[in-house]
Amino acid sequence: MTAALGDPDQWQAQVIPLTAEALARKCTAIAAYQSQVSTFFSDTADLEAKVGGYATQVGGERLWQPHR
Repeated sequence: MTAALGDPDQWQAQVIPLTAEALARKCTAIAAYQSQVSTFFSDTADLEAKVGGYATQVGGERLWQPHR
């Protein structure tokens, strides 16, 4: 990872809040790829619960950007 991304300390997390609509669209987008559902979740309800739970835990969508 370091070879590809450089020093981890050079990256900064930014959290973007997600509306209920944005979260629903994210789940719909993930569910469009059945291999994602069958690989990472037991079904779409599990997908929605886990993605929603993570968004609640993080406070939205976490993006990583290089320090400026």
